[in-house]
Amino acid sequence: MTELGIVADDVTGGTTVGALLAREGIEPTLCYDARTMADTVSPDEDVIITSTDSRAMKPEEAYKAVVKPHRVYFHSAPHSFPNASTPPCLAT
Repeated sequence: MTELGIVADDVTGGTTVGALLAREGIEPTLCYDARTMADTVSPDEDVIITSTDSRAMKPEEAYKAVVKPHRVYFHSAPHSFPNASTPPCLAT
């Protein structure tokens, strides 16, 4: 079962968080397409990171881009973080 879902606003942020998790021995799965994420990523992944490319969008568009993956995570992962930036505890 997926334990953690992270919704990043761009690929750079998603890969940064993924690299920091990997450095700690956690194997994240990075999904570049939030629209097809539910169909392409296994629910057995421990951590799924999705990039929405929403950073430059207008607020209303960004909200729509983030809501779908967040809802998928909400139903499958106990912990979900929309538009996560680098967690301070992992940035050392």
